[in-house]
Amino acid sequence: MRSFTCLPLVAATIAVTTVHAQATADLPQRPLEPCTIDRVPGEVLCGSYTVFEDRAAHAGRTIDLRVVVLRATGEERLLDPVVPLAGGPGGSATAGARAHAQRFAQERRERDILLVDQRGSGGSNPLHCAFPPPGGETSFFGSLFPVDHIRECRRRLSERADLSLYGTPLAADDLEDVRRWLGYDRLNLYGGSYGTRIAQVFMRRHPESVRTAVLNALVPLGRNPYFYGASSIDEGLEQLFTDCAADTTCASTYPSLRQQFADLVARFDGGAVQTEVELADGSTQAVGFTRGDFAYAVRGVLYSSASNSLPLVVRNAHASGDLGLFANYYKQRIGWVADDGTAAGMHFSILCSEDMAFNDWDELRGVTEGTLMGPHLIREYERACDNWVTYDVPASYHDPLHSDVPTLLLSGERDPITPPAYGEEVAQYLSNSLHVIQPNAGHGASGPCVSQLQLELIQTGSVKGLDASCIRPTSKPNFVVP
Repeated sequence: MRSFTCLPLVAATIAVTTVHAQATADLPQRPLEPCTIDRVPGEVLCGSYTVFEDRAAHAGRTIDLRVVVLRATGEERLLDPVVPLAGGPGGSATAGARAHAQRFAQERRERDILLVDQRGSGGSNPLHCAFPPPGGETSFFGSLFPVDHIRECRRRLSERADLSLYGTPLAADDLEDVRRWLGYDRLNLYGGSYGTRIAQVFMRRHPESVRTAVLNALVPLGRNPYFYGASSIDEGLEQLFTDCAADTTCASTYPSLRQQFADLVARFDGGAVQTEVELADGSTQAVGFTRGDFAYAVRGVLYSSASNSLPLVVRNAHASGDLGLFANYYKQRIGWVADDGTAAGMHFSILCSEDMAFNDWDELRGVTEGTLMGPHLIREYERACDNWVTYDVPASYHDPLHSDVPTLLLSGERDPITPPAYGEEVAQYLSNSLHVIQPNAGHGASGPCVSQLQLELIQTGSVKGLDASCIRPTSKPNFVVP
């Protein structure tokens, strides 16, 4: 394999084996430098690319976007890297370098893996709300986003950031700048969850810069998944109940699953249920656990293969009358709001402006009535957004993306937030796409077959000939039994 030196990264001639940086007249840029990331093999380059926070003004405060390049491991380096786009919104692309190196190991033989932390996340002026809520760690019970915590976070972040300048369109243009700076021809986008939204926005704003796209757990541009989240949770639950009934072992072990779950829900008819939760210092405290809290916990379980354990958890909770396991899991799930993993401030800046500002509140009752969650989730977001900063999105922002870019769309059958119907909704406007639904999967599809389809798409640059038969046959879910 050819060796790589860091010196000619600036003002180099574009070549298959060289990534180069173009000088900009506006802001000085430093070349990426060799670095080491724990358990990431091969050559790695790290650094930053500086952009104006206010792209329109082209002046004022700047943001250093964290950039990491996992260099191709083979001798031939093609100038169309794989670009994983983080979910959330608020996740970090570079923090997942090790996982991306593993996930795209075969693609990396010929292509770099380009990781860029979106403005407001990771190492790009992250908008964290990572401090204890003023009301204490149990203040999240009954309130997903305690108002005093949201207001304090807004106050702190506003001292160093204009919270109206962290939207998806600006982030898409940042990525295009990085592409040009590093001399790449076109990008192979991989977006998961919210990452599918920024991928679609990038495809619309910079269509000539996209070679292929993989959209896993689709978020349509014109749909707020949180507004319709209550019905999506119920759909995921119904699929799980159906899968259990169709599985001999699950059906015989949990013959009363539906009724037992309904009995747990009925416990909230009189209001919050008192239960014990474990605090950070190891002590326990009694809390009022609401139906909304319970639904959020169930939603979290449905996100992944942990959903296969839900029948056992339901049976045990029903037998003991103790909802503590659900309450502790809820506390764990909602912890992202006050930690430094997900940039909660960026999350609110995007969701409040691009989704919540366009809700049809007259429709709310119709989409939440009779559901497990009810209006709790969307009303909590509404309250948070009443205390946040918003921005105006382009007039056509919510229009469906029309594109002929070769695109693989992936959905999990039990996904409680971006159900397969969302994939179908997006696919009808993509003339060169394939939509694959993975049986028994939660939020997003994964596994060897999915990896193979992604690899073939990137290698060939086409969805034609992709054989999804390896994922289509119904496979029995591995339900957890005592």
